[in-house]
Amino acid sequence: MKYRTLRDLHLAIGAFCAPYLVLYAVSAVQMAHPRLTFPERRELAWEARLPNGERDPRAVHEALRASHDVRGELTSHRSENGVLHLAVARPGRRYAIEVDAATGAVRVKETLSTPAFLLNRLHHGSGLWNREPVANAWGAALVAVSLGLLALVAGGVWLWLERPKERRVGLVVLGTSTLFALALLVAIRLA
Repeated sequence: MKYRTLRDLHLAIGAFCAPYLVLYAVSAVQMAHPRLTFPERRELAWEARLPNGERDPRAVHEALRASHDVRGELTSHRSENGVLHLAVARPGRRYAIEVDAATGAVRVKETLSTPAFLLNRLHHGSGLWNREPVANAWGAALVAVSLGLLALVAGGVWLWLERPKERRVGLVVLGTSTLFALALLVAIRLA
């Protein structure tokens, strides 16, 4: 591949990946320094009613999804003293749900996140097998960015090898970066 073509491809891949890396960097700062960011959430509480005797967590989630737009992934559930407890989460919103199986009374605590906390939660999104299409789109974008970063590394090394005058500077930067990363990994492991 010609140097100019590879350079243009390298630039295009970098431009595609850059916005995602900026989001990742901002959220990493938010996670590492939570006191520097805005408040994480605001909470709402509301009540609803379901048919009496409903005990299946998935059926309860589906009923609340249809009647009150409680979208997201059912992350946990348990039954305790006739009360079904469910946790439903999606980026930017979480629901803590209590259902009295005997009466059908539902109590919901809904937590809405600020944009900074939403960025934090995007780190915890998983795969391409979510019920929410937007979560799957985010997962697909992350796959594309991950592959793009691997292509950037490979293309960058190839471009660097094509420029003999800059190899010495590149070796110094690469060596320093590698030593720093390994030292941090060892320090974290020993901490």
